[in-house]
Amino acid sequence: MKARFEKQIDELSRDVVIRLGQIDKSLMVAESCTAGLLGHSIARTPGASKIFWGGLIVYSNSAKQILAGVDPEIIQGSGAVSEETVDALLHGLLQRFPIDAALAVSGIAGPGGGTPEKPVGTVYIGSICRWLDEKKYIQRCRFEGERVEIQAQAVIEGMKQLLTML
Repeated sequence: MKARFEKQIDELSRDVVIRLGQIDKSLMVAESCTAGLLGHSIARTPGASKIFWGGLIVYSNSAKQILAGVDPEIIQGSGAVSEETVDALLHGLLQRFPIDAALAVSGIAGPGGGTPEKPVGTVYIGSICRWLDEKKYIQRCRFEGERVEIQAQAVIEGMKQLLTML
C-alpha cells in the first residue's frame, strides 16, 4: 500500500473500531477489488476484536455467489461491479451472519479489466446497518492511480461512508 494512504487508513480504522465499540455493534465486510485490505486494516487496529466479526474475500463471481449468496442473474445482468451486486453482498452478509453492520466493495482496480462504461478505478461501495432499520447507502466512485492506490482509496471511502452512517 502506498505510504501516503497508510496514515489515513489507520486513523479511519481506529475511528470505526472506537465508534462501533461505543455503541456495541459488530461489523463484517465483503471485499472484491480490495481483496482483504479493508478487513486487514480494521483487524490490525487495537480493540477490533470487540467489533469485527470477520470478512469474506469474494474476488471471483463464484465466490460472490457461493459465499455471500449473490444471485448469478444479478452478476449476469448488472455485472460484478455494480450497485446491484454490492446491494446483494450487503444483504447476503446480513442474512447469513449474526452481525449489526456490513460494508461491501466491488470494483476494477486495474490495470486491465475496464470498459468505457466502467473504466479502471470504478468502485461501488456500500454499507448497511441492521439496527437502523437496515439503513443502506451505496455509491459509485471513480479513483485514479495504480492498482494499490485504487484499493487504498476504496478502503478509505468505505470507512468514511460507514462512519457517516453511524
